[in-house]
Amino acid sequence: LQEPRLWFEGSRKDWLRAANIMKKMVEYAVEHAREWMKETGTPWNVEEVPGESAAAKLALKDIKKYPELIEYLSEPGNPIYSTSIAPYYGSIDLPERIEIESKVQKTFTGGVMMHIFLGEEPDPEALAKLTKRLIQTELVYWSYTPAITHCNKCGRTFTGLYKKCPACGSENVDIWSRIIGYYRPLRNWNPFRRKEFWTRKHYK
Repeated sequence: LQEPRLWFEGSRKDWLRAANIMKKMVEYAVEHAREWMKETGTPWNVEEVPGESAAAKLALKDIKKYPELIEYLSEPGNPIYSTSIAPYYGSIDLPERIEIESKVQKTFTGGVMMHIFLGEEPDPEALAKLTKRLIQTELVYWSYTPAITHCNKCGRTFTGLYKKCPACGSENVDIWSRIIGYYRPLRNWNPFRRKEFWTRKHYK
């Protein structure tokens, strides 16, 4: 499921097969959570958690114990697990991502989220049309997450992902994006997650 080749080179058929496996895994967890609730009287919840630090820590521990896992990581030099149903580094077009996420999201009993990362300022009318379309799917939650670029030289801020300021051309810019639900500058992110940001597919 986390094999990078699947998400880079796989077909829609491969991705949906992976989604069905994930769905069965979540259903299994939900079934046991409900059993434990009956046994203990304690509420249990199965949700998709960000795990920003755990994603890197667990990957590092795993490759130390099982070096053969390196080939299954999207970037061996930056070992980090995906914290989403369909990894954001995958070459997946938005319609396929929506289909994959829809299959699995509804199975969770708690929080889930599909981020739609945007690399440029969205057209309001196009965004409204997309929102109406998403409402007709089985997605539970999604977010629009445009990158924001702030120029430290001229002080201007732009919606979009820019390595140079569109106004003055300075490379002294801060890029902001969402992490654990909040917008923060990349320079303040976990180093592993900061590198992972540049592998994300930003939609237009």
